[in-house]
Amino acid sequence: RGAEELSLMVATVAKKLEFAPDVPLVIVGGVAEESVFYRTKIESAILHRVPECRIQQTVLPPVLGAVLLALEQSGHGDSDAVVRKLKDAKV
Repeated sequence: RGAEELSLMVATVAKKLEFAPDVPLVIVGGVAEESVFYRTKIESAILHRVPECRIQQTVLPPVLGAVLLALEQSGHGDSDAVVRKLKDAKV
């Protein structure tokens, strides 16, 4: 039931925000990242409701996304360069 509810939320957000058809989606969180069984259920439910969605693996830990967004919004640094450095550092 949880996977169905998450897929409904994804579909609703994609529709309300008028996401492009091939919008990338990253699924994060303990259950989704640690349980292959549950992750498979989540992905299947999402792709059933939003078949054009592109599910991707995380590139960096989610907390670093918040840091990159803060840097970008404050006008500091090139976020692409920061991402490359963080990937190289295997953070």
